[in-house]
Amino acid sequence: MSEIYRLTRFVCLLMMSAAMLGGCATIVGDKTQLIPISSEPDLASIVIVDEKGSQVFKGTTPTTVTLAKSDGSYWGKKSYTVTITKPGYSSQTIPITASANGWYIGGNIIFGGIIGWFIVDPFNGAMYTLSPKQIESDLGQQASLADGSIAIVLIEDVPPGLRAQMRRLDQSAPFVRGDRPMARYMVIEQFRENCLERIYERFHERGRMLPEDLYYLDSWLALDGRRCFQLMETERFESFAEWTPHWSDLAEFEIVELGDKPAN
Repeated sequence: MSEIYRLTRFVCLLMMSAAMLGGCATIVGDKTQLIPISSEPDLASIVIVDEKGSQVFKGTTPTTVTLAKSDGSYWGKKSYTVTITKPGYSSQTIPITASANGWYIGGNIIFGGIIGWFIVDPFNGAMYTLSPKQIESDLGQQASLADGSIAIVLIEDVPPGLRAQMRRLDQSAPFVRGDRPMARYMVIEQFRENCLERIYERFHERGRMLPEDLYYLDSWLALDGRRCFQLMETERFESFAEWTPHWSDLAEFEIVELGDKPAN
């Protein structure tokens, strides 16, 4: 009778241990991981492919992506390649790799033992941590072409620090886009109270939402963070009336037409 009791007790303890081990991985980690990705300048394109060459994400910066740590196979840790590009800038390629985390090693010494090390955790991916945990990409200044050829890019893609160095090919001619004369304007944007964060959120979701004939050149933020000065150009002043309603709930606008620079 005592043999039956001891055998029953052993089986119960074994079942309880298996149940604890099955839940161990969910305690020490998740099967997926959030990776924040940002760039300077922002609104750069992101493409992420896994170790098999399959595309798992496509979007723009800034964003946060959810990546699986394992493919579900035995010791099936994942790896990824993140490519960040923006016209006129150098592209960047960043590898993301998975490695065993401290909980997998230390936790199984205390709780899991051999079963945790070699059976439970290697399958579900919770044992891994993806590195780097955050990507902050600096695309640098506008890329130059080594072969001496000419790259044609949008004015929006020229780094702000280089726009001041731009010169017209014919200084005596009025500024034109194609064969159209353009007028330049300083747009003074006064942010409404407590709306700055909402402005950035909308900008990242929708962009500037400019009409086709209204062109953004540059911008400056006041030191107090309450006003933005945007340099724009258009041949049709009415295009501002089409653009400002997209932002009028968050800011007030004053639009000033600019003349020629005073002679030195």
